[in-house]
Amino acid sequence: MRIPKDLTGSLNRFRLRTLFAMVTVLACFCAAVAWFDLLGPAGDIFRLKRISYGQASSVAFAMGRLDSHDPLVQREAISALGRIGPSARSAVSRLIEILAEDKLTDSLVDSGPTDHADVSWATFTTSSNAAWAIGNIGPTDAVASTALKDALKSKNRYTREYAAYAISRHGGTVASAIPELIAALDDDHVAFLAARALGEMGRPGVVAIPKLTKLLALTNDARAESATALSSLSAYSQLPDETMLKLNELRNDPEEYVRKAASDAIALIETYQLDATSSVTPVDAPKTS
Repeated sequence: MRIPKDLTGSLNRFRLRTLFAMVTVLACFCAAVAWFDLLGPAGDIFRLKRISYGQASSVAFAMGRLDSHDPLVQREAISALGRIGPSARSAVSRLIEILAEDKLTDSLVDSGPTDHADVSWATFTTSSNAAWAIGNIGPTDAVASTALKDALKSKNRYTREYAAYAISRHGGTVASAIPELIAALDDDHVAFLAARALGEMGRPGVVAIPKLTKLLALTNDARAESATALSSLSAYSQLPDETMLKLNELRNDPEEYVRKAASDAIALIETYQLDATSSVTPVDAPKTS
């Protein structure tokens, strides 16, 4: 059957239009890629934001932007390296330097700018982002441990918070920070993360039990983390009666997450106590040959 000429012409025009549309879309895409490259900082930010967790192939690109004069680019580069994680180990030394710089102005102490998209906010959070990234990359060595301990004393609340977070990620490898973490329990902004970090310290962390017990009576978020930390430390030392009493009181706390943390903590403590009892052979137990 022959196709009418007018129908054949319509099909050809449709094909041409489709081809033209495809070429246009491809050209626009290529132009967009080239445009982002030409835009400099904006293009860098676009590419850095697209770096996903564990994307080791992007380490070199992100590291190359750590020294950008644009604080927004630098912030995104730090965040990208933190998302990449352990594969970005080669960036830790530079991140430690950035953490130590702790860019801050007196007008931004503790509060920070209100506009989180602002350049001043990027500058304000540069050091805290570096601490966060170090925590995700790990493990920490002596140099990183010292930098994180110093960061716990920063005037910048976000730097203090993420320094405690980073230490909590690596526990006993940063045991030298225990005195600073105990002091940080008095900091309302950092207490819950400091408590979490102390719970990860293993046997050396038992010195924090009295201070963690006091936090159970407070009304901030630290009481839930303190309960969890105390349950972890109970594996190395029997908790005082006062601590157990306060944990039991938290079972009736108005906040559900606190009640759950207390119940889970008590259950774990009882498990450790049972294990300790069963591992000791009673004096009057019959000897086996």
